[in-house]
Amino acid sequence: MDPAHLLFARERIQQVREVVRTKSEALSTLDEQYGAIYRQHPFYDSPDFVQALRALLESPGFRRATDPP
Repeated sequence: MDPAHLLFARERIQQVREVVRTKSEALSTLDEQYGAIYRQHPFYDSPDFVQALRALLESPGFRRATDPP
């Protein structure tokens, strides 16, 4: 077998190469469009969990669960 001189699959390999090229270009275009969509989304500030955590740590239920018997 000589991969440079394929006798039976030459046409099929050409077809596959053409399909792969067009599909690859389409996927690249979609990737660019998805990136553009996500770059347009705003950044939101994260909530401040410090007060909620302090309230949890000071709660009687938490103290019962963590204090030694």
